[in-house]
Amino acid sequence: MFLFLSLVFGIIASKRSSCSDIRVVDLSHVHGPEPFTAPFFPQYNFTIVNRSYSPFLGGNWFESNYIGTSEHSGTHIDAPSHFYRNRKRMHEIPLEKLYGPGVIIDIRRQVSRNVNYRVRVSDIRRWEASYGRKPKGAVVLFNSGWSSRYPDPFKVFNTQNTSDITSYQFPSYEFNAITF
Repeated sequence: MFLFLSLVFGIIASKRSSCSDIRVVDLSHVHGPEPFTAPFFPQYNFTIVNRSYSPFLGGNWFESNYIGTSEHSGTHIDAPSHFYRNRKRMHEIPLEKLYGPGVIIDIRRQVSRNVNYRVRVSDIRRWEASYGRKPKGAVVLFNSGWSSRYPDPFKVFNTQNTSDITSYQFPSYEFNAITF
């Protein structure tokens, strides 16, 4: 089974547990004719196969489309197997691991001073000093402001040559911050 996720949702929950306390935030960019695709992957393909009344379906309307896209198009999730051999692929990750209580930590100021800024444990601790301990198992998101560069690949990768991956510059994470 192949699970393709073109949308990423952050679920932000308050301390209470009723469904009315949950807010879903859609973090995805539009996925369509001009989505962002890494320069070395095939581009998005949307083809109309049929849009007509079908005699095979009793004269009822029938639409069918073909969509072809790289797994690295638009907003997406990378499975652990993307960078590590013999690790889980998307269809092996339980859905419960892809949502939960969440926090958003603003690092726009740091990124405005250093486009290669790496999120640190100190950023998380600073957030916790203001808002309290992050919930156990929380999805921790960082607002770097980088999404304003989307979908221009030259701006997203902060380079003049999108074919040279060694020239890419963008915010990321220190390993300790990922495991904190």
